[in-house]
Amino acid sequence: MKRLCLSLLLLAGCPKPPAPVADAGPGSEPDAAIDAAIDAGAPDAGPEPLRFSITLDTVDAGTFTLDGLDAGAELPQVRAVTLHFAEPLDDLRVRVMDWTDAVVPSDDEASVDGGFVYRISFLTPLKTGRGYALLLDGETKDTFRDARGAEYTELRLPFRIGGEVQPEPGAPSKKSKKKKKR
Repeated sequence: MKRLCLSLLLLAGCPKPPAPVADAGPGSEPDAAIDAAIDAGAPDAGPEPLRFSITLDTVDAGTFTLDGLDAGAELPQVRAVTLHFAEPLDDLRVRVMDWTDAVVPSDDEASVDGGFVYRISFLTPLKTGRGYALLLDGETKDTFRDARGAEYTELRLPFRIGGEVQPEPGAPSKKSKKKKKR
């Protein structure tokens, strides 16, 4: 019986003593050393998201400003879009893509005045009922940068122009064809 108890104790083992806490130096508190070790291992949250505002010029001569653009937002019919960034951006390309992922024809202007302003004037107003996407990406690389050196990857913000879908010019009508009897 003694051997059985002794064997069980040897197999079970003794609990391990807690790991000693490293001293951060004379006069420092042990909690500060632990906090420093935890902070050093904290993962990087990454760059701050790209912030900008958008001014939309509507076909009815109205204008309104948004802080950013919510993906999938429904907008009125617009004839121009102006993006306002708080700081200059390097190697940025801005485009509006249509529902077929083709670039929407436009006249574009960029200016740097403490920040960065990019204006897109569409050659024809965007079509009602259709989906579009505002695309921000690098002109020559996979990324673009701000004045602080933070890099951003492609940003695609889909939106929709409110209203009924307009048929494409020259598209065949969707009339049902009647079969001829012979």
